[in-house]
Amino acid sequence: MSHIRSEIYQLHDYVPGKSLESVKAEYNLDKIIKLASNENPLGFPFSGEDLKDVLSASVMYPDMAHHPLTDQLAARHEVSSKMVVLGNGSDDVMQMIALSGITKGSEVITSFHTFSLYRHMAHLMGANYIEIPMTDFYYDLDAIAAAVTDTTAVIFIANPNNPTGSMYSYSELRAWLTKIPSSVWVVIDEAYVDFTTQDDSVANMLADFENLIFLRTFSKLYGLAGLRIGYSVANEGISTLMQKTRLPFNVNTVALTAASKVLGNHDYIEKSLAMNIDGKQFIYDQCQAMGLDYVSSHANFVCINVGKSAQKVTQDMLKRGVILRALTSFGLDHWVRISVGTAEQNQMCFSALRDVLSK
Repeated sequence: MSHIRSEIYQLHDYVPGKSLESVKAEYNLDKIIKLASNENPLGFPFSGEDLKDVLSASVMYPDMAHHPLTDQLAARHEVSSKMVVLGNGSDDVMQMIALSGITKGSEVITSFHTFSLYRHMAHLMGANYIEIPMTDFYYDLDAIAAAVTDTTAVIFIANPNNPTGSMYSYSELRAWLTKIPSSVWVVIDEAYVDFTTQDDSVANMLADFENLIFLRTFSKLYGLAGLRIGYSVANEGISTLMQKTRLPFNVNTVALTAASKVLGNHDYIEKSLAMNIDGKQFIYDQCQAMGLDYVSSHANFVCINVGKSAQKVTQDMLKRGVILRALTSFGLDHWVRISVGTAEQNQMCFSALRDVLSK
């Protein structure tokens, strides 16, 4: 089959966290909690009643060009609406970046122990994928800058990083960006930044660095993971290129309106943030009591060294009705990632984990 692109054979399937339904069926369990995919445990941010009009309108094609969400996001970041690109999750936006900014034989630079989609996008486009070792679970920004060559097209920085939860401030990124040529696109993947307080604005950063692209998502803090909606903010030149690669109607009507509504749901957002702070502290306390190493996190998950095969530990946890994420695919064979859950879920998780690790 000579017409098949050779790059396809380099791609690896994305392996998501196990679903509640699959674990229920496999282990015949009634009560299961999922703390593997960093979803918001508070559930959907508003009632189905709020979406009645949206559902009735979903027989029509979505009008992304005139939907209020684009203007809301532009106002939120103090940028032009032409600088905002919507996607079917931030993964979709990442693919637009790849299609418009990565060429065969160019270089994509990121770090070890980070989000696997960066590798996927590089290989999809036939680019050389370069991983720089981390330093104390942080991106080694100086080493990344030193690795840039004339063929470097894109640098991916997850900030906070998935799965370690480590993070750089905008002031630290600003100092580092002066070392990166303006011809290199720098993608700051901020899927978890809503759980933090940054020291600067996206608009200010974009004003100073025209090669920057910020990625955001509604999947984490805002509780819309299943509706699939994310977006980028970049200068108009880059955003225009990305729009040319976007499939028509890539974001559905329900997702657009749900995202627009949730931005104003301050009660849900405040409760989610408070729960995350309390939940992370509980996890830290439990790890200290159990003598487990962990990485202090700026996100809604904690990366924990369980001291033995992460695959075996997560398999044993499944039998007890708790879904965690083994970090073997991230190159961390003895580490698991635990999403912050409700107080009850966190208690159930560590009760099971103490039992598993004592065997």
